[in-house]
Amino acid sequence: MLLELKVGGIGTQISVTKANRLLEAVVAADEVVRYRVLIARELVDGIARLDITLQASKKRIAVAVGASGTSLTDIVGVGPICAATIIGYTKDVTRFPTEAHFAT
Repeated sequence: MLLELKVGGIGTQISVTKANRLLEAVVAADEVVRYRVLIARELVDGIARLDITLQASKKRIAVAVGASGTSLTDIVGVGPICAATIIGYTKDVTRFPTEAHFAT
């Protein structure tokens, strides 16, 4: 939608803030453009809501991983999301009798 409203394109990076600024600058010369702006604003608002939900979800995951007492996040490159994924797939590591069984 934004590409149809901005002559010359929007660049390679777009954010909610940048999209809102672009939409504020659009002059609605006719009804078609006005409706395109309206739809684009609704889409950008939806993305903004999803961003907020995603941030809250990441915080909850970080708290849960911290509460699990795992040392996975001590490994360079393993953050809360990756650790949660590993924990989710592995479940309780004590169910494996040896490290070799776990590795298998």
